[in-house]
Amino acid sequence: MNIRKLKLALTVQLMNLDFSPRSLVRRVAESLQNFREDTGRLIAFKLLDRQQLGDALECNIYELAFEHCTIAIEVVENHHTGSHTVKGFQFIERRPASAA
Repeated sequence: MNIRKLKLALTVQLMNLDFSPRSLVRRVAESLQNFREDTGRLIAFKLLDRQQLGDALECNIYELAFEHCTIAIEVVENHHTGSHTVKGFQFIERRPASAA
């Protein structure tokens, strides 16, 4: 799996989009479509954590589990403006279990 290429593809996709958290799964899946051999299909999507950062700001961490890797994405939402900003993301590669 070429994590560097996956990170670059996802970075470019997220930088060029105006999105909402509801479309986040679709946008990430679309941006990684060319790397399906590396990532596999999308298995699950869930909200891992939600933190209030003040009156107007909220930080949410979403997890997207693919067959071969998991992506954790931090999104900061401004309730006053309705805007969403990706604070960061992390790829976690799944290693096949070794035979005993």
